[in-house]
Amino acid sequence: MSGMIPVVGYGMIAVFGIFLSAGFCGIRFCKDSLPKLILFVIVILAVQGLCYYHFGLTFSRWSYPLLLHFPLACFLAVGYKKSWAVVAASVLLAYLCCQIPWWLAAFAYLFSENPLYHDVLYVIAIPTAYGVLHSFAVTPIQKIMNRSSYAAWGLGIFPLLYYVFDYATTVYTNALYSGNPLVAQIMPSVMSVGYILFALIYQTRLEAQETAQQEQFLLSLQLRRSQSEYAALRQMQEQTDRFHHDLRHHTSLLIDYAEKGALAEIKTYLQDLRQELDTVTFKQFCGHRVVDLLLSHFDSHAKEAGVQLDIHAEIPPTLPFKDIELCSLLSNGLENAIYACSCVQNEVDRVVSISLTVRQKNLLLSIQNPCQTDVTIVDGFPISKRSDHGIGTRSMASVVHQHGGLIHFSVADGVFLLRASLPMD
Repeated sequence: MSGMIPVVGYGMIAVFGIFLSAGFCGIRFCKDSLPKLILFVIVILAVQGLCYYHFGLTFSRWSYPLLLHFPLACFLAVGYKKSWAVVAASVLLAYLCCQIPWWLAAFAYLFSENPLYHDVLYVIAIPTAYGVLHSFAVTPIQKIMNRSSYAAWGLGIFPLLYYVFDYATTVYTNALYSGNPLVAQIMPSVMSVGYILFALIYQTRLEAQETAQQEQFLLSLQLRRSQSEYAALRQMQEQTDRFHHDLRHHTSLLIDYAEKGALAEIKTYLQDLRQELDTVTFKQFCGHRVVDLLLSHFDSHAKEAGVQLDIHAEIPPTLPFKDIELCSLLSNGLENAIYACSCVQNEVDRVVSISLTVRQKNLLLSIQNPCQTDVTIVDGFPISKRSDHGIGTRSMASVVHQHGGLIHFSVADGVFLLRASLPMD
């Protein structure tokens, strides 16, 4: 009977590792996932039982990586469609947790040298350790590893080093118990290396996350700016509508002045009317009210900067895009182009060409302008020496990518070219 207890513990620790690995991977034990996991446990225990029966416990321990760890990793990755990074880290971490029952069972040697007490305590410690780990450790570790492959590899570094150390010094050899001082110092070294590697991976991931958060914050600022610009343009449009509505009253008043022969009053009224008209009038370029507002606004802005806009716009009066998205695309693109063009020394070359057309159910945008500043393309985006440069182009790319479109920036022979394509389906 006492000889069966180690065999029972051997099988229980296998089940312990399998279920703990599945938990770390994020597999829920429900009616859909549990049956095939139980079937895998049965097959593994049967294979290990046959191996133990024919070759003994020592050989079974030697072949444990091939009998359990590698098949378990393949089963979790293929059967449950988990990433290899998460699977590898889960299996290695579960192996590291398998040492907890051994450590708890070692307390038996404080009271007796009889191995029976150790084996019995080991069998009791296995479900106890699993219950504690499943309640307090599985969910947090699962959430960390599912964030990214970097997090999974970071968690798996130390268990991997321990895995290699344990098999090299206790399973395949007896070096750990030989009393060799060199071997005794290996484990602290392994811990140090594992900690450093984890710190490096964690720091790299943290920097990438901070960069992404900063970029997201700047994009939100750019979006709020586009919303403000769009609100101002809408206000100008409303003023224009009100002016057109009040035009009948203006003409009636002018007729009254004319009938009375009040020429001075007519001149004064017309001058005031022209000033008001100049502030609210926008040009018609394509028939789309928002696009006309934007193009008219930047046409006036370009003239103030000594830049000419060459506009070619042929689009329908309605587009399947939000007004704020069109505002972000055109305002960012034209603002950058006008600024770059205003820096050109030769006034004749200060021309920004913009094309806005529809081809094969795609909205095509092209903005071309000369530039004399140093602009390079890095990771697909233009980079210049301006401190605030780059946010507008990324905001444009965000809008384009949300609709499954393409955007491309290029610089050649002192000419900057922006091209974007947005599907209209």
